[in-house]
Amino acid sequence: MKQFSAAQVSDWKHVLYNLLVESHNSDNNSGCLVCPVEVLHVGQKRQGFSFNPNLQPRKKIAELYAHHVRKETLEQQDPKSNFTEDLYKYYLRCAYQLMCKYFMKVGPFTYIYEEVPLFIAGESLADAEDRLRNIDTKHRRKKKKALFHSSKSEPSS
Repeated sequence: MKQFSAAQVSDWKHVLYNLLVESHNSDNNSGCLVCPVEVLHVGQKRQGFSFNPNLQPRKKIAELYAHHVRKETLEQQDPKSNFTEDLYKYYLRCAYQLMCKYFMKVGPFTYIYEEVPLFIAGESLADAEDRLRNIDTKHRRKKKKALFHSSKSEPSS
């Protein structure tokens, strides 16, 4: 499968998608930071993704967020500096908050899809782009549901 080019990576969903494609294309998932998973949640099988706990995901997530969202490089900072440690914590928290806007967190490093999956194996890049565009935040989904239910309950004239 193909990944989005650096020019096409416009948001955090694209970054995660590329990591999932990398995992899909890899012969050895143990070396991948993010892998697709299927988990049992509230009695239902749900699709999602999980970060590999053996690859220092807290550090890597912060570095990816800094690089792709903030256009900064944390790796070049002094690792012993308190300021750098605080930056890692801040960017990690920002990344977690962003992922929780789109996906449901079900474990320390595991997220499941709400309605629209982020990654579908074997899908074309154009279809993936359309799907990524349609992944709404939880807030937008609630708004849409509220509008749908209010329009259904209003009597028509």
